[in-house]
Amino acid sequence: MIVGTGIIILSVSWGAAIIFSCLFAKSDSLRKLIPAVLGVALLLTLILLLIPRESSADSADSSEYDTTVIGRTALLILESVSLVGGLVAIFVLYCMEQIQGNHKDKDM
Repeated sequence: MIVGTGIIILSVSWGAAIIFSCLFAKSDSLRKLIPAVLGVALLLTLILLLIPRESSADSADSSEYDTTVIGRTALLILESVSLVGGLVAIFVLYCMEQIQGNHKDKDM
């Protein structure tokens, strides 16, 4: 099975978004770029999901169920779960950082 260029673009864009988000997380000035990086990856994902793979004139036989709908829906669900999981992880790390910061202030 040959992987299409869309899947390669998605994996590279989300991999770069994760790497840049991890790199920018500790910098105060670059932390503002994290939503932009994730937004670009999300925009690429939505564009690639909404672009039709083949013209409707070629697929005149509509009796078969379109398997690309299932694949795109599964991909969208997987990325949505990943996004929500990442946001939960960021929220937990943010809360833990606040607790750790408050604990250090009390020791001084």
